[in-house]
Amino acid sequence: MIYPIKFEPILVEKVWGGNSICRKFLNNPSDNRKIGESWLLSDIPGARSRIVNGELKGLRINEIVEKYPSELFGGKFALGSFPLMIKIIDAGDRLSLQVHPDQKTCEETGKGNPKTECWYILEAKPDSFIYKGLKEGVTPDQLRQGIENSDCERLLQKVHVKPGECHFIPSGTFHAIGSGILIAEIQQPSDTTYRVYDWGRMGQDGSPRQLHIKEALDCIKNMPDPANEPTTEGRLVDADEFNVDKKSLAAGEGLKWDKGDLAAVFAAEGEGSIKGNFQGEVKYGPGECIILPYCFEGEIKAAEKTDMLISRV
Repeated sequence: MIYPIKFEPILVEKVWGGNSICRKFLNNPSDNRKIGESWLLSDIPGARSRIVNGELKGLRINEIVEKYPSELFGGKFALGSFPLMIKIIDAGDRLSLQVHPDQKTCEETGKGNPKTECWYILEAKPDSFIYKGLKEGVTPDQLRQGIENSDCERLLQKVHVKPGECHFIPSGTFHAIGSGILIAEIQQPSDTTYRVYDWGRMGQDGSPRQLHIKEALDCIKNMPDPANEPTTEGRLVDADEFNVDKKSLAAGEGLKWDKGDLAAVFAAEGEGSIKGNFQGEVKYGPGECIILPYCFEGEIKAAEKTDMLISRV
């Protein structure tokens, strides 16, 4: 019997990373590594999440996908991998200007995997911002020239952000995260990124980081970015690739869960427990992600005020 599953975070050092993940979620503020990402749910080859609770402890996510497909998916998917990826991003410094391909581009080029994503702002310093799509009227030639001259920043839409906002970033959208922002990212399971400008920064090996200008120009579709204002409550994202709902619970409040509803739940804030048609309970805390399998039926009970992001495909 599959039960609600928790995973060990995979910590990824980045040249632009900060200390917020260690401080806020790992209770280790003295860790001086530049942790840029914490992969909470990943079925990417070479970086697959490991289960940390219950009888399946120690198994990788791909192993339960292979062994228990009907209990996990309920026959909803004929997939060889889990269809979502969830991570925390700590932008101690600004990230590169980049874009991710869509399905059509991947098929045409025979490279990479599509990536549509959304960013839920967990923390943001005053005046923090993201780049989200190109300005109205920018032409492909202007973009190409801006990239070649390392002068494309002025062509992007600059959007100030605050905690509690969710920003949808469809594939094909030119984007970047500014410094001083802590984000929960929900995305298609892909690590394909085409970087076009990196502010003249050196990588961890002391050399300039690789750029992918031709590939990026091939897959930038959204000129300008499709109008989408940040969402803050209820249905945060409603897309073909996935949807995300925000659910807030008061201390002591419960959320009933019916069988047949596969989801990945991220606790943005608060602690509590999950009980149901399995032995024992599964506790959750801030910054943790739990898969609620198709076969699960029970209740999520908040021990304190809780904000959770519930993602489905």
